[in-house]
Amino acid sequence: PLPPFPSARLRARASPRLLAMSAASSSSSRGGAHRTIDLDSYLDSVEDAVRSGNFGGNNRSFTPPGGGGGGGGGDDDDDDGGDDGGRGGKIIVAAKEEHRRVMIRTLLSMPSRVEYDEKLREARAESEFVRWTNFVHNALEPALSSYGGRGEAVLKERNPAFRAELNGALGYDYRRGKVNRRFSRMASCRTYRGDLGALLRDAAPDAVAAYEEMISKGPTEEEVARIVIERRAGVEESRRDMALRCLVMDLSSGGLRQQGNVHAQAAGQKCERECVDFLRAEAKEKTEEADMDSGGGRSRMLVLENVYVKQTRRGGKSFDALKAEWERSSDDGVIVSAADRHCITSEFDAAVVDTLERRVAEIWESKHTVGPGTVADALSKKLSSLRSLRNEEGSMLLYRGGSASLSSSSPEGEGEGEGRRRRNDRPPFLFGIFGRALQSPSHGAAQLRTVACQELLRRDVEAVMRTLETGAVELDVDDVIDVAERVRRALREAREGEEDGAGGFSVRVVVADGASPWRSSSSS
Repeated sequence: PLPPFPSARLRARASPRLLAMSAASSSSSRGGAHRTIDLDSYLDSVEDAVRSGNFGGNNRSFTPPGGGGGGGGGDDDDDDGGDDGGRGGKIIVAAKEEHRRVMIRTLLSMPSRVEYDEKLREARAESEFVRWTNFVHNALEPALSSYGGRGEAVLKERNPAFRAELNGALGYDYRRGKVNRRFSRMASCRTYRGDLGALLRDAAPDAVAAYEEMISKGPTEEEVARIVIERRAGVEESRRDMALRCLVMDLSSGGLRQQGNVHAQAAGQKCERECVDFLRAEAKEKTEEADMDSGGGRSRMLVLENVYVKQTRRGGKSFDALKAEWERSSDDGVIVSAADRHCITSEFDAAVVDTLERRVAEIWESKHTVGPGTVADALSKKLSSLRSLRNEEGSMLLYRGGSASLSSSSPEGEGEGEGRRRRNDRPPFLFGIFGRALQSPSHGAAQLRTVACQELLRRDVEAVMRTLETGAVELDVDDVIDVAERVRRALREAREGEEDGAGGFSVRVVVADGASPWRSSSSS
């Protein structure tokens, strides 16, 4: 059998041990067959696809490095020192919708996405406020004063606070947001219960049409972004003009088609359930094996779903208060820690607890489709949070019927020498990524190309200008290879200390065979 990544170079140099590991990596559970992916070899295969210009059938234009044929395979490839020959070369990618915001931010010297999003929110709130004030002055007030002031008389009888609420809305600071809700308070009374349309039909029927037109469509993305661009200070006028060109640039021919929020959420929840099913089947097998070795005993491995993280902090809730709050909830478990809040994630998709040793043995993240980009995202966000939690002494996971230590330090009452010996005897802490599908190396290469495009447009104004002129992003192959190498570096950093129990992690990636769009001959 061949390893689960179709790279000719890898197959040619694969050792019998690697082939045997690949064949033995498939497992069966209630959720179906699964296989463990060798991440290092998978990334090798992705890099092969990059060098050969194989981007999942979406190859806009590719110039092979060094005038050669790239690196798709061949028995004479050097394992260690042959990478420089695969350097160089160009990739041309059509500009897509997901590039628009990055290009605008670069032209406006606004590298932070958070800052740009905040400016967009302020501009949207201002635009909504202007629309409301125009409605009040041009439609509502004339309608109330018509018919001999009959509308004012109706309001005095049914909603005496109308004028006070209207004046308060006109003086509202729109930067606080929720502009629509503030103006809707004009109908906050026992008679109308917030239904401004009903109030207008009774007191100002001539303004109903203008009101319905106003609420039927809000400010567009282009209108809001135009406000941000035109008001950006400290930027040359030519750069603002180019940002406006980018705003109206036709990018309809490219771009990723995103799933709707509802469908994406449902797919994510299904993946989380399959992950938990897989882990519970594995935990059952491990418990049965442990019982056979020990001659019988109680259940050992416990799988918890959707474990939230709560921080104790000065001036905030104490450990006992957070524990009492969790006990009133229906959640499987909760992690309580004093680790810094800014570097901690809010939840983990699954956790595996060794109930006999009272320690957390595994933490899992589920991804619908696993590729090099999603692996890098999980390592940089979830695993970094997990490391902070484990480095904080006293971090605990509470579950129904007990608690388990998450900290990498020795439990209270256990000597340092004894604690080190126990840590060395047990397997390293495992961080797992579960997916319903694995991207083929070519589609993984396309994912890395997308990341490289975003990074180039984020840092290089001249690249943005060329893209505006040509409608395409020109990349070096090296840019994409550098992204892949960063994924490898993150993987190495995660594993540091794994062998001696000094805080390293064992990283495991599992995918479901049956749901994968790409299968090798070794899948079972």
